[in-house]
Amino acid sequence: VEDSVCGMAAYAFVNHWLSIFFDDNWMYPAVQLHEIGHNLNLAHSGGLDGKTYTDHTCLMGNPLWEDDIASMCFNPVKNFQIAKKSNAWFQARHIQTFNSGTAPGTHWKGKLVGVADYTANSGEHPIVIKLESGTGNDYFVGFNHATGVNADAVQHRNLVT
Repeated sequence: VEDSVCGMAAYAFVNHWLSIFFDDNWMYPAVQLHEIGHNLNLAHSGGLDGKTYTDHTCLMGNPLWEDDIASMCFNPVKNFQIAKKSNAWFQARHIQTFNSGTAPGTHWKGKLVGVADYTANSGEHPIVIKLESGTGNDYFVGFNHATGVNADAVQHRNLVT
């Protein structure tokens, strides 16, 4: 499909199999993975400024636009969403919930493992921790290890996000 009006590379139906690519954008791996994210029911990732596409720790924030890069994973909240759907690619024990909102004074202590290190995770280390705040806003924490399948991470490389 040729895109002569809106300037987007592609679009996908959310929670559906269909993705449509404009011009030659089908050949960019990051564009493909972004659209597959929509097919998996993922929305765009915004940053702390609340604007769409400003979270560049995640493919759903749309940070990559070249033909030879796409080694970037989804952020912790997206991994949590995927894990909670049936047939998740990783085991549920690697997603933990910690209720910090209704148990004040408590804390979580442990080791986070980045998605890129999942196959080397011989222990019970989580890749995502959901911090329940006791309010309408929960937080999702992960380690953005910029290696392997996540080597092209753009923002907050090798940090807890």
